[in-house]
Amino acid sequence: MGCGPSVDIHKAAVEGNISIIKQYLDDGWDVDANDSFDRTPLHRAAYSGQKEVAKLLIAKGADVNAKDDEGETPLLRAISFASFTTRNQKRHKETIELLLNNGADVNIGCDKGRTPLIAAIQGSFFMNTSREAMVRIKLSGSRGRTQLNCL
Repeated sequence: MGCGPSVDIHKAAVEGNISIIKQYLDDGWDVDANDSFDRTPLHRAAYSGQKEVAKLLIAKGADVNAKDDEGETPLLRAISFASFTTRNQKRHKETIELLLNNGADVNIGCDKGRTPLIAAIQGSFFMNTSREAMVRIKLSGSRGRTQLNCL
């Protein structure tokens, strides 16, 4: 893969450094390369609210439903992080909508059974997503729990 850029592809995704990511991908790196937590660059871009990076990665074939070592998808991580910060919520909202519009499965829960809707409820983060996107969310989680059991 050559010397490549001096910044890790995952760090570049967090920072929104599209030129570094393009360089990695042009050098033949896997768009779904895992870090030590099994997170892909899309996981990192999603929870950082880096919509343009996420858009590039998706265009290059990134798996929008990839799971990390805790079973979390980029969508779940994006909603979880958006819930913890009041800064950049618009940026997170746009990234979340991008993931939803590109096939992110709203019903995939992590290993603990937490789904994107549960994360939104727990974090009191209802981002006014499109009505169609919210309708796709089922009201039952894994292990027989509903979203309301988590309140």
